[in-house]
Amino acid sequence: SDYQYFLYETISELRDKQMTFIQIAEELNRKRYLSAIGKVFKGNHVHSIVKKKRMRDERFKKKYP
Repeated sequence: SDYQYFLYETISELRDKQMTFIQIAEELNRKRYLSAIGKVFKGNHVHSIVKKKRMRDERFKKKYP
């Protein structure tokens, strides 16, 4: 969804600033962003968002015969 993509972009920008997943979770919670299902962020959730996006990108770049 658009909101999930927005969260990914926000997390990516903060990762570029050398922030850890826990620090990013604290920043998102401070700005009162909620997860896609309406809960507060924790470090492992932030990591999961990045991981799933990376896996999705790899899956769509894969070429099949």
